[in-house]
Amino acid sequence: MQIITTHINTDMDALSSGNIRDLMQHSLSAEYYEALGLAGKIAADLGYRLYAAGGVVRDLLLGIECMDLDLVVEGDGIKLAEALSKLYGGQLRTHPKFGTASVFFPNGVQVDVATARIEFYEYPAAMPQVEKASLYQDLFRRDFTINAMAVSLNGSSFGDVVDFFGGRTDLERGMVRVLHNLSFFEDPVRILRALRFENRYNMNLEAHTLKLVEQAASNKVLARVSGERIWAELKHIFREPRPGAILDRLIQLNLWSCLFPGIAPSPVRLVLTKVPRSYKTLQEWGLGDKYRNWLIYFMAILHAADWTRAIDVCRRYSLSKRYTAMVAAALGGWRSLTKNLQEPLAITYSELARQVSLLPREAYPLILCYLTDNASRQRFREVLSLISCSKPRVKGEELRKLGYKPGPLYKKALDALWQARLDGGLCTRQEELNYIQEYLAKYKER
Repeated sequence: MQIITTHINTDMDALSSGNIRDLMQHSLSAEYYEALGLAGKIAADLGYRLYAAGGVVRDLLLGIECMDLDLVVEGDGIKLAEALSKLYGGQLRTHPKFGTASVFFPNGVQVDVATARIEFYEYPAAMPQVEKASLYQDLFRRDFTINAMAVSLNGSSFGDVVDFFGGRTDLERGMVRVLHNLSFFEDPVRILRALRFENRYNMNLEAHTLKLVEQAASNKVLARVSGERIWAELKHIFREPRPGAILDRLIQLNLWSCLFPGIAPSPVRLVLTKVPRSYKTLQEWGLGDKYRNWLIYFMAILHAADWTRAIDVCRRYSLSKRYTAMVAAALGGWRSLTKNLQEPLAITYSELARQVSLLPREAYPLILCYLTDNASRQRFREVLSLISCSKPRVKGEELRKLGYKPGPLYKKALDALWQARLDGGLCTRQEELNYIQEYLAKYKER
């Protein structure tokens, strides 16, 4: 397949699409701007040309806050990073195989420095082989034109934008465009990144790029990528403001089965559209803290599947035992809890609370997605409030003082006390103590 590049212009002067020094000074924090200026001076002393490249340039031009500083050196990136670290008193982490290093400054700023390089792929989805190269070659190896711009940090050219491939024009037009035809075959994870950028910046895949995505999907290239690399990108998607729209796009482009084999997309689509509103509702109820967003969406994806297929997906992405157990609890309990919340006379509040307590918090948005009437939603809210506000006053210490040794009996007695309190039978601390003593006396008799 012939490689086709887009908007290529190798005339450096013609490619300086204006100077953004003032924009950098006003948009970056004082610490970041100072670090860039200092790095440029060190590069000049070493005889290197230095650029900030990739996401920082894109976000500056879009007026978005950027927290990542990626520097590209036409020279020795590790040597420059060592000098920068020494001068600034920062910690240094090097990766000689790739010619890259990270500098961690005392003020919290992190700068990633890379030697300008070109990458070769021995086969589709392989890890790249790296060689030193020019800035042009370094930018050409990147994923999309909007991420293939640089800004000079050298002396009089400080702030000059270098744009070989028309990234600035694509930003203005709202286009996500690959740099060459083999991009998605070399690194299939770029497909997920393309959909993430398309959604985050309210852009569209450029027509030819969309065809390349469809071609890659038909060849199932994502199935060749390790679960570890796919999972890293999926977690980025789950943390986006609108992950449901990106996941729905995966379904539209026939990419779903490569990521979640055996998981039918149809029951998932509707839930994905409702999750953001459900999460907002929990926040309005004062229950929106301490959620793992990625786990909310992962549970939503697997919620309608049988456990055999769900566990296969958990294993594909090497989910820890702890999180796998949380997914299992959600899949095993959400249906019965939803049904019981919709049938008020069938079950007590204490039993509802017990069922809720068996589920991870990240399953709450899923439950709300299936509670379509106001009465059941209000009941769910009341149960959640009961759980957070109705903790018994009597603790295990009181049981020890009553002469009972710590053990399984403590949990049985305190669980029984909690359920009695939830059902409204106990109001004062003395009433709780009386209940506990009666419970333990009956237990002794048995």
